[in-house]
Parts: sequence; C-alpha cells; structure tokens
Amino acid sequence: AKKQADRKVLKQQKHNLGLSCKSLQERLNNREIQFKQMEVELQREASVAREQLLDRTEAKDRECAETVASLRGEHEARERQAEKRLASEFVCALAALTNELHEAEVLLITSDNEFKSSTAEYSRLVSELKRSHNEDIAAAEDAAKSKFEAASQMHDTLKQDALFLTKELVTVKEEMNMVQAGRQMDGQEHALQMGASRKEHAAALEKLHTELKRQEESHAAVSS
Repeated sequence: AKKQADRKVLKQQKHNLGLSCKSLQERLNNREIQFKQMEVELQREASVAREQLLDRTEAKDRECAETVASLRGEHEARERQAEKRLASEFVCALAALTNELHEAEVLLITSDNEFKSSTAEYSRLVSELKRSHNEDIAAAEDAAKSKFEAASQMHDTLKQDALFLTKELVTVKEEMNMVQAGRQMDGQEHALQMGASRKEHAAALEKLHTELKRQEESHAAVSS
C-alpha cells in the first residue's frame, strides 16, 4: 500500500512536472515569438533609421556641397578682386617708378653738366692760379734781383766810403799823434780845432761801419 501511495505521489509529481514543462515550453515559445517580433520590429526601425540617416546624410552632403560651392565662388571672387587690385597697384607703382626714374635721369644729367662745368671752372682756376703764381714768382725774383743789385751797389759804395774814411782816420790819427807829440800849429786854438775835427771824423767812421754792417746783413738776407 505504501508503495502504491508512493507511486501515486510520484505519478502525480511527474504529471505536475510535465504540466510545468509544458507551461514553460509554451512560455518559451511565446518568448521566442515575441523575440522574433521584436527582432522584426527592430529590423524595421533600423531600416527606417538607416533610410532617415541616408536622407539626412544626403541632405548634409548637398548642403556641404552648396556651402563649398558658395565658398569657392566667394574665394574666386575675392581672388579676382585681389588680382584686379594688385594689377592696379602694380600699374600705379610702375608709373611712380617710371616718373622717379625719369626725374633721376634728369637729375643725373644736371649733376653731370654741373660736374663738367665745375671741372672746367676748376681747371680754369688752376691755370689762372699757376699763371698768377708764375707771375708772382717772376715778380718776386725781379724784386729780389733789384734789391740784390741795389744792395750790391750800396755795398760797393759803402766800401768806397769806408776806404775813404779809413784814409781820413789815418790822417786824423797822424794829426793826433802830432798834437800829442807837442807840436804847436798856430797856438792852442788850432789844437782844439784839430781835436774837434778828429771827433767828427771818428763819429762819421763809426756810423759808416754800423751802416755797412747793416747793409751786409740785409745783403745776406736778400741773397738767401
């Protein structure tokens, strides 16, 4: 009886387990169906999202292409404007340089003419200076020659005067010796006159010697 009871219990448990397995199988099947449905839905949503993404991408591409085209057009327009501006500036700069070059050429020609004129004037002044210098030298030589001749003539004259005065001095000395020797010639008054004459001759001789020395120094300076 116990065994039969156990068998019934086991049979009931087996039946319950079978029902549980069947229920689990149904739930699993339902889950698989739901999963497939979700997978289909996800695929559909993914397809829609892909299409939308492609549409947005194409729109962005078109927008980017339009933007690039617009920017390229603006860039090309700016380049053309810049080229025109540079061409205009180049023309203006070339004209300014041409004018400056012309002015420089005119200034160079003027400077060259002034230099030639200055050179000619310098040559003329040098020639005049040389001529004047030569004339001054000739005049100085003539003057020095005249002074030398005059000094030589004066020197000769002074020599002659010196010889004459020397002779006179000898005569005076002889007369003095005669006076000192006690010779009386017409009394004491004549002796005083002879003494005065002697002093005058001595003073004249001293003056002549001084003048002769000065003329010799002047003659030496002129000769040098």
